[in-house]
Amino acid sequence: MSINAAVVCGFATFNGSIFKGSGQSGRLVCPARFARNLNWTKFKFTIPKIGLPLTFGSGTEYARSSVHVRFNQFKPGANTGEQGSDQPLRQGFQKWDATNWTPYTQHMYQWIWCTDNFSAPDGHLTIN
Repeated sequence: MSINAAVVCGFATFNGSIFKGSGQSGRLVCPARFARNLNWTKFKFTIPKIGLPLTFGSGTEYARSSVHVRFNQFKPGANTGEQGSDQPLRQGFQKWDATNWTPYTQHMYQWIWCTDNFSAPDGHLTIN
């Protein structure tokens, strides 16, 4: 099975606070052409030719400028996602909610992976 994939990216700048940091939330939405959100649940696929297995964790993937920028896991539904559907077309999405727990300005990049294939079995996928 061959799959086309896209990466949806986001960026956030967190202001500092001398009391408890600053929080932000957002939502990354897959484009209509690649409407299935692969990050909504644990998902594995293998890169052919080199046989490298990759696993997406549950939720948004991220890079941050400080370990003090963290996802807020204590808020119900704050970092949940939706796979999406093809009939009718509903684009998959992934919510995120994070806080900067330092008095300094910090940055965070978020991304999710999306695909155009809704018939791929959950749990394992090979991308050519």
